[in-house]
Amino acid sequence: NKAGRKGQVSLFEIGGKDASPPIPEWYPDMPPLDPKELLEMEKDALGFYITSHPMEMYEEQAREVTELTLEKVHSIQDGNEVVVCGMVTRKKELSTKRKERMAIVQLEDTTSSVEVVVFPSLFKEVELSLTIVEEPFVVRGKVDSDSVAEGTSKVLAEEMVPLSEAIGRLHYQVLPSSVGFVVDMERLEGNGDLVVRLFDIATMCKGGVPLRLVFERRGDYRAVVEAIDEFWVDPVLLENEFNRAIEREGEAFAGVRMVKES
Repeated sequence: NKAGRKGQVSLFEIGGKDASPPIPEWYPDMPPLDPKELLEMEKDALGFYITSHPMEMYEEQAREVTELTLEKVHSIQDGNEVVVCGMVTRKKELSTKRKERMAIVQLEDTTSSVEVVVFPSLFKEVELSLTIVEEPFVVRGKVDSDSVAEGTSKVLAEEMVPLSEAIGRLHYQVLPSSVGFVVDMERLEGNGDLVVRLFDIATMCKGGVPLRLVFERRGDYRAVVEAIDEFWVDPVLLENEFNRAIEREGEAFAGVRMVKES
């Protein structure tokens, strides 16, 4: 009956002439988010960054300490020393059998990420910094590729400091920016496999520094060839292997010298 329907509206009456006018939408003017805050929100909500990567604003400073990217760490031979830089994106604390606290942290740059093992003695030094510092960390340590899946590596940290502290500290400048062989082109005549021999040596000495070949002809010619990533080398291993090769067959390497660029 009509009385029972009082106050009720049928589906067909919705939006009719007696309907209430729509409430206008209003959004307050808000200042743009700080870039760091925006990135933190993206990481917390999605697990990854969208607009950019926090390391991008530090790349120039990071290159003052190391040229090695985290992506390249995974192709470096076990036991080699490296210096790397990245943002700490995850930290997991552990206890040793002696009940000493240590940590495994994930270091991330714009190319990849790597796990860094921070043993108890070092963890005592960096625990507070890991909690409050919002800038990248520089880590010096040794590559561990035997205890993880093939194609990945960890870094066993020996030193770890915020990037701002690492810049200018001489003991972090442990790696030259590049190493190379300077080859006298006159010696290539009749010794065509010389370059192949040099690359064979480099293959045994993979590390975190780019290798360059410099071809010289006295007085009128100089060409520099930078090797591809698979020939990045450990300078110490390379120098040792090169010296051994000279001891074994010195004449074959006449006209070749090894150089380092800082």
